[in-house]
Amino acid sequence: MEKDESRKQAANLIDHPALIPLLPYLRSFARKGLTSFRKGTDKFSPLAIEQYASSVMEKVGELDNAINSLRLTLQLILDLTKQPHAKAEMYRYYYENYLLRGVGIVDRAHRLVGASFLWSKAKYEAVGGNKYVKERIKEYDPKIYASLRKIDATFQSHRSPRNEVIHSSAFSDRELGLLLSIEALKINPASDQEIQVLKSELFSVGANEISMMIQSTGDAVNELLKNLSQVYLNVIALSEPEPR
Repeated sequence: MEKDESRKQAANLIDHPALIPLLPYLRSFARKGLTSFRKGTDKFSPLAIEQYASSVMEKVGELDNAINSLRLTLQLILDLTKQPHAKAEMYRYYYENYLLRGVGIVDRAHRLVGASFLWSKAKYEAVGGNKYVKERIKEYDPKIYASLRKIDATFQSHRSPRNEVIHSSAFSDRELGLLLSIEALKINPASDQEIQVLKSELFSVGANEISMMIQSTGDAVNELLKNLSQVYLNVIALSEPEPR
């Protein structure tokens, strides 16, 4: 696998075409905030549409942060495949970060939908917030609902190991467990070269999995933003005064 693999879909979500109509309002929000800061106060009065643009972009930024974290994790694991004496413990650390950050993308996608529709933040960010969003959007906009389901399905197989990492034990599987035991017990294998090959293969499999996840997640989130584009246009249209 080439080192540049982690740079696929390099464009940030914040640059998505669906968000372009909101950018002028985000800029004016930022200018007002900066002016207020220079005056030594954190109080200013943004327009409702400026506040809305800021809220939506904040959620998009959270998604960007999570996906970029996966790209960074991928790069770190790719680097491990090229190190002759890389530690299996380092791989586990990176892979656990992937599990935790990856599943978090699902929550952030639901929060983006909640913010986009101006629903109760206390509800869509609470425990059970994803269910709240799904139930509201299912009948209202089937396309957006389908996009959320697709994002959810992308990480479904990772929920169990992710929950184990959070609540009970460190991540491991048969191959990783063997390598961790060799390192912990300082076993001197008959063929150190064979162990290095096993490590490299394990790291490469993990890197390939993460690369595919980044691709599928990026596609699903881009589809979600595309389906939200009309929502943003509608909000802007309602916020602007009618011409005389």
